[in-house]
Amino acid sequence: MKSVIRSCKDLARLPYAQAQFASCSADLDKNESTLRELKHDLDGCTGDESTATHYYEATKVAAAQGNADAQACYVQSVFQSNGTPLTYSRQDIDNYRRDAPRYISDGLARGDWRIVSLLARGGHDDGSSILPLVTKDNVYTQYVMNRLLQLGAEGTYAQYLERSIRMSYLSPGITTPPPLTQQQVVEGITEAQSLYHKSFDRKPLLEKEPIACSGG
Repeated sequence: MKSVIRSCKDLARLPYAQAQFASCSADLDKNESTLRELKHDLDGCTGDESTATHYYEATKVAAAQGNADAQACYVQSVFQSNGTPLTYSRQDIDNYRRDAPRYISDGLARGDWRIVSLLARGGHDDGSSILPLVTKDNVYTQYVMNRLLQLGAEGTYAQYLERSIRMSYLSPGITTPPPLTQQQVVEGITEAQSLYHKSFDRKPLLEKEPIACSGG
């Protein structure tokens, strides 16, 4: 219930998702009321199975077994308990560096838009994701993935992506040139088209940003 409420409120910040927010917001009061009614039962829970560590470990096991949903969550790497991000051990970091690239490659091969969306953003907006450990915040990769999303998008989401791409990758700063050269811009479009026709062109068109993982 908390996840549903949080996800709905997150939509309010997305310009292209106002229709979806209007739809889910109609149930916000009811859901929050229900959650208040469950407070007594919630307070009696130990919370062990809802901790970031438990969720992370379960996700890691399922991802290793080939579960695509778990692999998307693992790549996103945002695991929290009451808003506090998980602290990764050195072994966790080493495992992520080893496994995440394979899950990313497998996701792109099967046409998983969730992986594309993560790569397009370079991780997670609040900085808690460890995805940059493997992507190195590469601007060109982010550009290619945004172009790939654009090829698979329609309606207001496609329009939002076009504006975002122009602002983030094609426009100069006040004192700096655009982050990509003209050659990179052209090559990025070609690479995105190749990826699209290889794994994504038979997938349903996107009307909103793909959500990699709703839990955590």
